[in-house]
Amino acid sequence: MQELTQEQVEYIQERFKVPVDRIYPRKEWVVSLSIESQMPADEELRQLRSFIEFKLLRGIYKTSYGEEVLSRPLPLVPGHNTLIFRKVFGDNPGWCYRRQSWTEGPTFVPWTGEKDFHPHTLVEAMDKEMKNLASLTAKWVEWKKEHSDIFPPA
Repeated sequence: MQELTQEQVEYIQERFKVPVDRIYPRKEWVVSLSIESQMPADEELRQLRSFIEFKLLRGIYKTSYGEEVLSRPLPLVPGHNTLIFRKVFGDNPGWCYRRQSWTEGPTFVPWTGEKDFHPHTLVEAMDKEMKNLASLTAKWVEWKKEHSDIFPPA
């Protein structure tokens, strides 16, 4: 499996403040990018960063705490169940994700064994995750509208 280079990791973490870690992270990030990933485009990295901001400012944390976490070099939240994204190579290039706590089922979703599988864009993968969190779905849709420069309408 190909990994991001140290230079790519530094670029992602310094310019976009997106953590890069293993699929079983050593720290509890809000969201991270798997080091076993194809290098995302800057547009995708902006989307990842905005998704982190959404999770912290409109998600499950109080805004003041989210702002404190965002002021750190990287958004680390002790006890958080990290959401890990990976940009996939190969026959079905696209984006997938997993939760740090997953111990059964496919390692990442979407997975090629799904009945209606198709490669996902990053935003489609984020949308799929947000559909699992019904209380945040409407807030996520509104966030994307407010940040249409990062999430252009489909």
